[in-house]
Amino acid sequence: MNRLETEKRGPVALVSLPHAPMTGFKRNRLEVTQGKLNTWDVEAKNDDGSAYDLTASVVHCTVHRKRQIRGDSLTYWEPILDLDSTGAYVNVTDPAAGAFTISLSKDQTAAIQPGLYFYDIWVESAGLKKALLDKAEFRVHE
Repeated sequence: MNRLETEKRGPVALVSLPHAPMTGFKRNRLEVTQGKLNTWDVEAKNDDGSAYDLTASVVHCTVHRKRQIRGDSLTYWEPILDLDSTGAYVNVTDPAAGAFTISLSKDQTAAIQPGLYFYDIWVESAGLKKALLDKAEFRVHE
């Protein structure tokens, strides 16, 4: 199995205000209502603020139960959701503008116990893996 190369610097993802009926939003923190449809619009940007082109890329979003920070190292484990744009829950809406939507169905959110989790968003293209957003909170409410 080939390992993907990871670039340390690069694009970032900016998660927009959530769609109704979700609760609050604060700087890329996803507030999820258990048992409800939850949807977010996301824009991937380069360091200079220009749109990150997602053409021919697969966008991934993974929600993890735990994370561990040791010095400069951050490790996530126990993924509870692993979504990507080859499936139904991550939809690249405008690749050239870096725009995509993440949706969690009622069934998906009903299966997650209320509490604090962590998520990351990354893209895979031409054998490279680029982090767009990490260290972000994913909080589930009843």
